[in-house]
Amino acid sequence: MLKQSTNLNKLSTMFKALGDHTRLRIFEFLCSLGEPVALGESGEVQMLHGATVGEVCCHVTGEDRITSTISFHLKELRNAGLISMQRRGKNMICQVDRQALEDLTIYLSRLSSERGSGCCEKARRCEYEIGNSGPIRAILPCEIKDTRNLRVKFKTVLFVCVHNSGRSQMAEAFMNRLAEERNLPLRAVSAGTIAGSALNPVVVEAMGEIGFSMDGMKPKRLTQEMVDGADRVITMGCGVDAEACPARFIVTEDWGLDDPAGQPLEKVREIRDQVRERVERLAQSLVSSAE
Repeated sequence: MLKQSTNLNKLSTMFKALGDHTRLRIFEFLCSLGEPVALGESGEVQMLHGATVGEVCCHVTGEDRITSTISFHLKELRNAGLISMQRRGKNMICQVDRQALEDLTIYLSRLSSERGSGCCEKARRCEYEIGNSGPIRAILPCEIKDTRNLRVKFKTVLFVCVHNSGRSQMAEAFMNRLAEERNLPLRAVSAGTIAGSALNPVVVEAMGEIGFSMDGMKPKRLTQEMVDGADRVITMGCGVDAEACPARFIVTEDWGLDDPAGQPLEKVREIRDQVRERVERLAQSLVSSAE
């Protein structure tokens, strides 16, 4: 049973914290972990039930270093009561608060059972539109049979180019914004085979024109873990450096887009819009195949 002390204010705080796309990804990651065993300082066996801050950063951003952004989101999740953070040796271990998880699932299960199978007849007409590619229907509460066993399966898209400073960064930003705004079970990461030192400033300007801030985004080096964890791998176009093209050694779908490096703003805008259109079509395809 849901404890009496767990009121709507507490539930509202937890749901609000999970309304951020990055925090939802962190929470899902921590929920998916098993129960690794470690030895404590005195030799006792400890069940970790979590991940280090560094492991969370690597999973969410693809970087092997701790970032201030992820640290901020972990703090917000902790303040909402969704996770705990405990120091063990040299590591800070992040764990899902099992009582909070139980409270959330019981609440959602209760809503589903109380409203019954006829609860959403009007809402069944609610659809999401992505560009001109057609509708994507939302999953409604009455369609969830048992939230205790619910595990949302996110599809991960890996966008790859050579330097990860332009096209793949735009694709990552478009896909993650689309997933957040439409509540789609999709997430994107990007990387480069020869990661550059910074994003293309003209790309940053072009994205800023349409409301996309690229602050904090940095080129990331492609790793085998990224490839193994992706449901789809997209290369942006290999004309810039055929020898370094990732399509030479991993299975990909290549979009053949022009490289914005050295291009004027007007041309970069064209490339930006092409990337956005391709991302919208890809999102439609991925969600449709999951239905």
